[in-house]
Amino acid sequence: MAWRIVKQPNGKYARFADSVDNFTEHDMTREEAVELCQKEIGENAGKIKVDRADEAPTRWDDALRTIQEIHGVEKRCKTEYIILAPLPPKPEPLCYIQDTRCYCGNSVMWWAVDGQGYTSNLEEAWKVPATWKGRDTDKLWLCSDIDAGATRQFDMQSLRNIKPLTKSASME
Repeated sequence: MAWRIVKQPNGKYARFADSVDNFTEHDMTREEAVELCQKEIGENAGKIKVDRADEAPTRWDDALRTIQEIHGVEKRCKTEYIILAPLPPKPEPLCYIQDTRCYCGNSVMWWAVDGQGYTSNLEEAWKVPATWKGRDTDKLWLCSDIDAGATRQFDMQSLRNIKPLTKSASME
């Protein structure tokens, strides 16, 4: 399979494969591109193949022209956009806010959604960005860490809303 390394306009490297007339890898660092080439064609030839990409800046445009000729303008535009579009920012991790002043039995008290009181129920707890600033008595915990260790509980106050199947001596 014939292929070549192409230097992208953003300074990263891509592999253009003639077998599919398209890029098969993109957004590689120079080191990643050299490593890919060395695995495919050997230690010495790998670096040379990447050096050629640096020496031939028209390879990028040539590859896009080939995509357009074979697959059409729409595919060329889509490919160019996918490779060159900036990646969306990584979402900021979310945290639960613990009110460290009290607990409910053995349960942690969390701020309720939008700061509307407190809850021990994680489904009703407020999730805020890690940059959130609160009181000295508040502690932020990553939601992913808390959710991983969460257990299912039943609030005893909910018992009054349902009927037991049997009556115990203490209920008479």
